[in-house]
Amino acid sequence: MTWLTPVLGGIAAGIAIPALVILYFLKLRRRDLEISTTLLWKKAIEDLQANAPFQKLRRNLLLFLQLLVLAAALLAIAQPQIQGTQVSGGKHVILIDNSASSQTLDETDDAGNPITRLERAKLEAIALIESLQEPGLLSKRADEAMVVAFNTEPNILQHFSADKRALKAAIQSIRSTDRPSRLVPVVKLIGEYAPRDLFTEEQPDGQIATYERPRKRIGTIHIYTDGQLPDAADAQFGPLDDVVYQALGDSATENVGITSLRAGRDFNDPTQLSIFVGLSSNAPRQTTFDLELLIDRSVTEIKTVTMPPAEVGPVDPDAPGPPRLRPSTGGVIFKLDQPRGIVAAVRVRATDGSPPDSFAVDDRAWLVIPPAKQLAVAVVTTGNLFIADAIAGFPFSRLDTLSPSQYEQIIDEGNVGDYDVVILDGYLPDAAQDAPIGLPPGRFLIFNAVPQSHETMLDAGTLDEIGVVIDWKHNHPALRGLSLSSLYIFKSRAVTLPDDSTATVLARAAVGTKNIPAILEIATAETRAIVVPFDVAQSSWGFNPSWVVFLLSTVQYLGEAGSIGIGQSIQPGRQIVDRIPAGALEVSVRTPDDRIVAIVPADDGSIIFGPIYDTGIYTVSWKGAARADDVQSGSRVSRAYAANLIDPAESNVATTHLRTAQGDHAAQSAADENIQAPKRLWPWLILAALVISLFEWYIYNRKIYI
Repeated sequence: MTWLTPVLGGIAAGIAIPALVILYFLKLRRRDLEISTTLLWKKAIEDLQANAPFQKLRRNLLLFLQLLVLAAALLAIAQPQIQGTQVSGGKHVILIDNSASSQTLDETDDAGNPITRLERAKLEAIALIESLQEPGLLSKRADEAMVVAFNTEPNILQHFSADKRALKAAIQSIRSTDRPSRLVPVVKLIGEYAPRDLFTEEQPDGQIATYERPRKRIGTIHIYTDGQLPDAADAQFGPLDDVVYQALGDSATENVGITSLRAGRDFNDPTQLSIFVGLSSNAPRQTTFDLELLIDRSVTEIKTVTMPPAEVGPVDPDAPGPPRLRPSTGGVIFKLDQPRGIVAAVRVRATDGSPPDSFAVDDRAWLVIPPAKQLAVAVVTTGNLFIADAIAGFPFSRLDTLSPSQYEQIIDEGNVGDYDVVILDGYLPDAAQDAPIGLPPGRFLIFNAVPQSHETMLDAGTLDEIGVVIDWKHNHPALRGLSLSSLYIFKSRAVTLPDDSTATVLARAAVGTKNIPAILEIATAETRAIVVPFDVAQSSWGFNPSWVVFLLSTVQYLGEAGSIGIGQSIQPGRQIVDRIPAGALEVSVRTPDDRIVAIVPADDGSIIFGPIYDTGIYTVSWKGAARADDVQSGSRVSRAYAANLIDPAESNVATTHLRTAQGDHAAQSAADENIQAPKRLWPWLILAALVISLFEWYIYNRKIYI
């Protein structure tokens, strides 16, 4: 029990209780009157004996009842309450995870009905709000809270406030999303609300320098999540903050989900389409289910899949609870003869046709697959035989070898769009001054040149020492299945990356004591390029079988038409970024829930929509010109985009402990271990005082004394 105003109650008790008791000690003071005899005044004599200033205190029921009334009133003034674990007058930051896994149906409400994790989080967060101290007549202190929903990015729904109605409304407004979950962005955001101190110091040269002390305590941070936060170990809370982990869900929840999806056409016969589906299961037992393939919303094939049980992961002695299960993985390939463009979907179903588990978001995924075609490729070179000879045997629809001057003439004539991919050898075309990556729009494979841009990379000159590739991204489509460990670079080109560079390093080489990028990727909405800064002729790569495979894989990846690169999807939390024909009118986006949202394209046709919240098919439509693979329907043209979760960490919905940079935070999963609203006792004391007063008044009127 806690007392909000104990001092005030003690002062009132020190005055009121002695005053009441003294009133019962005192006697009436009579007026003196002389009479001739007292023989007839026996009662008067008895009264005279009792007229002393004080008398012995006798047992009196009225006094006892009045003391009870006074005690109840004085206790009410002190404002007692049965308090939970909260700190009076403090600040609280309520972080509610509304990512895809928050839709898992493995929680119950207070009546035992099944609800999602997000709904459970709302109930517990509202109970926390109810527990916060409010300003009263005798005390103006109040707890304040901030409400933040988070997934891939944080969203402040209510800044610090003591208004419980506004705080509860903010919590109730949170809706689930199909986005993955990340903790670092929200921790950085709330860190900006922590008090900070600045101080100045005079330097030896007389200058005044300003410094910032470490941030102060922001308050108690309540995180409502299932603990599946892949970046939690990088989340750095303030050293003085209290972090309370409110675990949602069940550590035994099982799930089978789609964790990868891509499609590819046979290079020699593009009408032959393969759809690759990656699956995972965190069930501790063997799981059997059906995987359905739908083409344009019609089921065309069903395969029965059996997944092995999840494996017990490495034992962590610092982690509470049993060791975590490592989900098992598997895959299925659908093959079909399909030359036209389609919208393909795969769906996980139980063998009886029902949903397979309590998490539905990753049970379905989509791909928008363009029509079959062969690529048109241009090689712009001054005569590098390694490139021209290696690519000559590929079955492209068009393969032109051009000099830089010939390619510039094609640019001037406006025919550069005739090529799906352009290979540049020791040459870079001119780009607009405001081009963010130093290249014009298009798809490029660049050798022996570095696009200059302060947003991506800068050329730092050549290195005469021999270099060797020491690391590369094995899973990137351009490098998948390749071994570059025997690739020696006889004359390297040093590339430096700005701190905020948007370039992705795909391979690194060791040159003397330096570690430099050997292969990079840069991309915008209208430009994508794979950059190999060195001259292939000044390396051992041209004599290695991986050279030809790299060329084919990279051209396919850039052209979005080979076994890699078609049917790409967007993950919720990101934006749809594309370019439609310039001059398009009445541009709109149809979302998966059939909402129509109007958008305004840029002058060059660039469009941006999002960040998106839900998985499914998004369709951009307009009036105007169309691209070869766009769909024409009457006067309107449309282009579809698929959005899928495709996140193994999010699909592993088993609740786990939360480990941040400060270490583990114990999960509180039982309802009685969560925050409980305090019971304020002063209203009941006031009611008791009124009831006792009525009883005392009744006895007084009956003149009953003990």
